[in-house]
Amino acid sequence: MGEKPILEIKQSEVTRDTADIRPKRLLIFEDRVEFKDPSLFKTKTQTVRYEQIAQVSAKLGWLFADFSIENRGGGHIYIKNISKRDAKRAQELINERLRKTGAPVVAESVTEAELVPVAPEFST
Repeated sequence: MGEKPILEIKQSEVTRDTADIRPKRLLIFEDRVEFKDPSLFKTKTQTVRYEQIAQVSAKLGWLFADFSIENRGGGHIYIKNISKRDAKRAQELINERLRKTGAPVVAESVTEAELVPVAPEFST
């Protein structure tokens, strides 16, 4: 797994939580998506193959976006405060790869004006 990602997205340095020492990163590869969540002593990596993805969504705010990937096993990847352009590009790339696998594409983008209350697990 030493290949370069197609796209790498990092949390904004300006708006990330103060508890985050280093920015979280989302890496999109040809066969999978990886989420890197660094802490003080180690980085937790979550890998999801495209066949496992159930839904991709982007919540677009004024300046930044929050991005979510839900997998078929019930888990999810959530990265907030990324650029809107990166969120849209990530969604496009993931959907292209989902179509190649034959998996149903369920993608959603909403603007700040269309938002409904966020589920508690996403409001951290």
